[in-house]
Amino acid sequence: MTNAQIVEEVARRKLVEQTVANVMRRPVTHPDCQDLSQMIYQVLLEYDNTILDNCHRRGEIPRLVAHITTRQYWSKTSPFYEQIRRFRESSSPI
Repeated sequence: MTNAQIVEEVARRKLVEQTVANVMRRPVTHPDCQDLSQMIYQVLLEYDNTILDNCHRRGEIPRLVAHITTRQYWSKTSPFYEQIRRFRESSSPI
């Protein structure tokens, strides 16, 4: 399967959104959850096709999504932290 087909299947199951909400301990509708979910989908689409296909065949996609989500959310060097979380932590509402 191609990455796009695998990601489409994952999106239909809402696996990324559920995992992100669990890791962040926030509702799926929270803006940070939506932003992180989109970043996870981007990572999955750009992932090496062979590795992603092997994970899909072995049923390890939920584990991979959980790993990517945890790294993106908690790491201070992740794109999510650099682009979104740090900005929201340092800004104040108008």
